[in-house]
Amino acid sequence: MGRASTAKRHRRPAPKAAHIEVVCPGMLEVLSVGKGDIKLSVGGSDPAEVEKARKIIEEMLRKGYGIFVEGDNGLTRVKRFNPKRMTYIITEVVDETPEEAASPPVKPRRTREREVPVAGSRAKAIGRTAGG
Repeated sequence: MGRASTAKRHRRPAPKAAHIEVVCPGMLEVLSVGKGDIKLSVGGSDPAEVEKARKIIEEMLRKGYGIFVEGDNGLTRVKRFNPKRMTYIITEVVDETPEEAASPPVKPRRTREREVPVAGSRAKAIGRTAGG
């Protein structure tokens, strides 16, 4: 290749990257002894489906179900639910390193609350009667 073809190659504009946003509905797996295990797709763009999901999650927490959201550190229990924003509210440890996690805590652990959007998350719900 000559210098002319090399120079021409460097003058071409770089292709622009496309921005693609994918909003997936959340998945809520309900482990229930009485009704059997159920998988619910939670979220989406249909307002009626979002309202139905909101009512289901609120009712489950009111009845004592434990809801656990999958994250980088495994399952984390949902403390509260924000129905207006459709988010689970979880508590996570802020200042603990993996070495400290194995030893008994000497000082109180610092935690913070974090919101996890229902859309795009995977969660498991376990009823109070599950597990015998």
